[in-house]
Amino acid sequence: PKSGERDETQLRAAIANAPDDVAPRLVFADWLLEQGNPLGELIHLAHSKAPDLKRLRELDESWLRWAGPLAPYTERQHVKGGFVTEVAMTVPAFEQHGDTFFRMHPIRALSLVWQGLTSEHLARLSRAPALDLVRVLKLERGIFTQKRLPLAGLAEGEHFARLEELHLGHVGDRSADWRALFSGLRAPKLRRVKLTQTRTSGSTLQFLALNPELTLTDVSEDQASCFEDESGARWRDTLAAFAEHQPSLERLLLEGNGSLSNDAFLTLFTPSSKVSLVRLAARRTGISGKLLKAIARSPRASRLSELAVDVWDALMVEGLDAVLQAPGVPLTTLSVLCNDRHAAVRLNQLLRSLPPKAHLVKLRVRGSMHSLVVDGLGERYTILP
Repeated sequence: PKSGERDETQLRAAIANAPDDVAPRLVFADWLLEQGNPLGELIHLAHSKAPDLKRLRELDESWLRWAGPLAPYTERQHVKGGFVTEVAMTVPAFEQHGDTFFRMHPIRALSLVWQGLTSEHLARLSRAPALDLVRVLKLERGIFTQKRLPLAGLAEGEHFARLEELHLGHVGDRSADWRALFSGLRAPKLRRVKLTQTRTSGSTLQFLALNPELTLTDVSEDQASCFEDESGARWRDTLAAFAEHQPSLERLLLEGNGSLSNDAFLTLFTPSSKVSLVRLAARRTGISGKLLKAIARSPRASRLSELAVDVWDALMVEGLDAVLQAPGVPLTTLSVLCNDRHAAVRLNQLLRSLPPKAHLVKLRVRGSMHSLVVDGLGERYTILP
């Protein structure tokens, strides 16, 4: 390669190796300006404290040019400040281009949303050396695919050196699939796992919690469907496993499963629990105000700053009252879904009458009673969308 090409290769590689560091980007921007390349101006504007927004938008519109060879594998929203942050590829395409793309660009996420995905593809993906460069892996089978996709193949290889986040959607069918994946996964930097519209059971996440190779901070399961009979005892064992084996867990989002009861969540707030949650979302579950009152009394809630629950009766409002006024619970953000008029009136009264010492400053309300809950609260709280 010519000298200029060699310089660009080295500068881009430095950015890809440290995607969160601004310094290599600014060095590259200066070099680009020397070459008369407007991408250098865009990079400087993107990192300026007071940028010329009109010029920034004008340069940003040339995203296809800045994406270059990655353009067929990305979209407008994934090109930020002149750099591609996410690509969507099939497994064969990743095998062919993954190493070059991820070594030369600060790409964080690899998205595999592919109807034709098979267990053999997952096995090939896990053995691809370029997977060691991926920080976020998004794997979805597609909502129109009914065939079962065994997940064991994804854990066959050991190329997860940089993996920080794992997103799975529309996959999973049997307990054995999840056991093979979550028990066999060797990803030392994995911190966040998100399941969306998957087929799981109460024991699925237990395999994740018991994997000694993982140190998790963020776990979420949303809109899951069950492939076997659920039981409260199974969920209690699962959350007890997190309380015992994942002390770094800070954010837990479990929504859309009626088998999740007070008893299951209480395991996270007992004196023996090693977990101190910062955020808890337990909407569309089987919890009641009893759980909220227990949280208000628990020393394990000393870091809880965000809470998301459904409010459907006076007992839930009483539970929120206990949490919001508990001196040991620093709750600053509350998200509720409320479709009951009586509960909405009670909640509005509670939020109006909270003493100044209460920590709450941000409020998000959804449901048919949204306007009734937030009526007159805009001056005291930041109402989130």
